[in-house]
Amino acid sequence: DLVTGVQTCALPILLRADTRLYMEALTKRRGFSSSRVEHLLNGLVKAMPVYECYLEVGTLEGRTLDAAAVGNDDKAIVGCDPCEKYETLPESFAPNVIFFRRPWQDLLSSRLLPLPVGCAFYDGDHSAEETWAFMDAIRAHMADEAVLVLDDWDRETVREGAFKAIGDWQ
Repeated sequence: DLVTGVQTCALPILLRADTRLYMEALTKRRGFSSSRVEHLLNGLVKAMPVYECYLEVGTLEGRTLDAAAVGNDDKAIVGCDPCEKYETLPESFAPNVIFFRRPWQDLLSSRLLPLPVGCAFYDGDHSAEETWAFMDAIRAHMADEAVLVLDDWDRETVREGAFKAIGDWQ
């Protein structure tokens, strides 16, 4: 087990118990994600206390950011993306969603996060260095029992950066 000393809750058990082969998408937005990822993020936000926020890095057109907000009107949802890689801007979001067109480094250093981060979804630069840098920087902004989800775990560079960060945390 990679994570030690973390309390477990019923949510992961509920998510694993869902054996549906098909899960309907929560949003109509385009994006590279899947409906399973939408449901995972949405469930994590649902389980998050209202005094914490969701942070998404790498928003693209907003599919996963929008999905995280579905039915979570009482939660603060924050996304950031400099919108340079694909030269696209996401369209408007629900009132509880704040989108910053800037790199995550600027967002964290400017102290614009409204609350401690209860759930972070990192889908930014997938190099080992950037993955490590995000995990190193976000640590100071995370709530005590926060969840960090890294996209594209199948990439060796993401795993390399994550394992280095976890080693630094211990």
